[in-house]
Amino acid sequence: MNIAICDDNETDIKYIRKIIKKEFDAHNINCNLNLYTDAKCLLEMNHSQLFDVIFLDLDMPGLNGMEAASQLNKSNSAAEIIFVTNH
Repeated sequence: MNIAICDDNETDIKYIRKIIKKEFDAHNINCNLNLYTDAKCLLEMNHSQLFDVIFLDLDMPGLNGMEAASQLNKSNSAAEIIFVTNH
């Protein structure tokens, strides 16, 4: 399973990564975790590498999570998007 985590806060990325890794390991599921601190970078990578699941922060500078999700849905409608926020 190919998973992306996009959040402008690196501490939050590490926390989300830790939870995902722990749960997938507990169920013997292999996953590839891709970490992004910028939605534009995520969108660029999504053109060459499609993700199965995307954990996407709502509140980010520049391109926010809702805008990024709209663009992701156009290029990768099969991806499950899970919005995260610390607000």
